[in-house]
Order: sequence, then structure tokens, then C-alpha cells
Amino acid sequence: MPFGLVRLPSVVCPIIESPNNHSVFLLSIGTDVATSPPVQPLARASNNGWRSSAVSALHLSATDIERKDDRVATQNPRNIEKGYPGYGNASNATRLAADMQEVDQLQSKTSLRILHVTDVHYVLENIKRLKERLQTEKIDLILLSGDNADMAMDRNASLDTLQKYEEDMRQVVQALEAINPIVIYIPGNHDSFTMFGDHPPEMTPQSIGVHKKCIQLASGLRLMGFGGSVPGFQLGKQVLEGFPFETEENFAEEFMPLVEQFSNFTGNIIFMTHIGPSSLGTAVDCSDIPNPVEFGSETVRQTMESDTLQKSVFLHLHGHSHGARGSIMIGRTTVVNPGPLK
Repeated sequence: MPFGLVRLPSVVCPIIESPNNHSVFLLSIGTDVATSPPVQPLARASNNGWRSSAVSALHLSATDIERKDDRVATQNPRNIEKGYPGYGNASNATRLAADMQEVDQLQSKTSLRILHVTDVHYVLENIKRLKERLQTEKIDLILLSGDNADMAMDRNASLDTLQKYEEDMRQVVQALEAINPIVIYIPGNHDSFTMFGDHPPEMTPQSIGVHKKCIQLASGLRLMGFGGSVPGFQLGKQVLEGFPFETEENFAEEFMPLVEQFSNFTGNIIFMTHIGPSSLGTAVDCSDIPNPVEFGSETVRQTMESDTLQKSVFLHLHGHSHGARGSIMIGRTTVVNPGPLK
């Protein structure tokens, strides 16, 4: 079904249009424009069909909460080959996406109000304040786009360490379930390595992990998810390693089979990744002007520009780049990075 999108002003370096205390976005999407709240429009329906109709930033404290960079001792290595079956294996990525899961509670919905949260970094106090802020808001589900825990990017972490950060992520999901019981998540580069395997640990009985998966949110509306990051670069020099993907090529090996799985889908898709598309204002951190840091993925950028996704993906949600909050358009697709929860 076609969409008529309202083009937003581009968020381009060095101008970041969102204030520093933007921390989460509440989006309303639906088939009935009358149900949309009177806030800044992102899309307008030209015919019946799902579209994002509004987005508003929720302003919380402007004070950044410092987080401890907890470096972990590396003992008892659990490397890719031994500990994580399916990592780096494109056929497994395709197989994982084969079974379409539905969110039963949402199938009869004709409009949805979605809370998008990212980069919590295990600061549970921020979720408590978010819950207080949202007491009067109606929310149908929560999308959580990675860096839920705050693990050092260590591919050789011990089993005990990995389990510790699994539990941290579980507590984040549980805290968000106190706001709304439907929480759908992907891992980021600061989450446990185990979250990227073929059979990741369950966070809670009702939450849904969608890394390398596509699920049906409601009739005619799907959510596709992919977590993790690629290396970050400043002035051509790598300044941040990717996790669990060491290179852009490693990332593409797992990412592209998921995209190809749904290349013929004619409905509407929300795409949730941890990293954003490269060379865009939602992924390039310009806080160090004139030396911006590229945190995005060229694979994601090229894919989002392709005819394959332009015909179906109307909304792309991501996080990862803390200093690049805002929204921008790629063709008909609205890209949103709300910035870290603060």
C-alpha cells in the first residue's frame, strides 16, 4: 500500500537539530489519521495502509548520567568458532528468519503507539524516571534497539561474565515491561556475545528478541531486526571496534541474507537496527567539530537506499551514535535515532 511521506528537514552535520536531552521517541503509526496525536508529522497516508503519522521527543533530564566503563578480565576464551554456532554463517541467518512470529495482542490493531528506547546501558534509574514521565501516555509496545547492558566489547569474556551481562539486560527488559508488557528488543555492541547466537538466552517469558528475525506486529505490518555494530572511524582511522562484527564485511555476511529473505514482501516494514546508515546525521557524531566520527554502516545505508527496501520499509529506528540524535529521510523511509536514554 502506498505512503505519502512528509519530508523533514535533514539532520546534517554539523547541525544537530535535536536538543541534547532527547532520550526516547514515542511514535504513532496507523491506518486512521484521526487517531494520531497533534505532534510533528512524519508521514501522511495517501491511501489505506500503515504509515508513521507522528513522532514526539520526550524531554527528560538534560544531565548525562555517567556510566562506569567496566573492563572485564579475559580468561577462558569463548571464541566464535567454539562458543557461538551460527555466528558468521549466512545460511543460519536465513534459517532464523524463516518462521514468522506474530504478536497476538496486536493483530487486531489498526493503529499503534510505539515507544522506542535505545542505549540504556543498564542505568535502571533512567527507566524509572521514564515510567513516571509516561504515566498519562497510552503505549501499545516498546521497541528496544540495543546497548541494553554495558559490557565491554570483549570476544574472549568468560562464561560468568557473559551470564552477568545477560542478567543486566534481562533487568532492563523487566523494568521496561513495567511500562508496557510488550517489549521487543535487539542487542547492541555492549550486550553479551551470547545474544547474537542462533539460540540466544530468553530475557523474559513475554519479551521478543528479533535479532536476525522478522515478526508480524499487526496485519500488514512487520518488524525486522538486526543488532550489533561495525567499527567506527574518525578522519579515516578506526577509533571504535565493531561488536560482534569485526569488519563491515562480517556484518554484511549476516545482514544481507535477512534482507534478501523479505525482498519480495509487498507489505509495510519497520526496520530496527542498533547502528544507523553511514554518512547520515543520525549516525555521524559531530560533537568533535570539525572531526566527526562515523558510527554508521555502509551496508545498512546502501540497503536502505535500494529498491528492495524502499518499496516496503517506511520507518527505520536505530541508536548507537550518542551524539547524533535526530531524524532524516532516505527516499521514502524516515530514519530516527532518539539518542541514549538519559
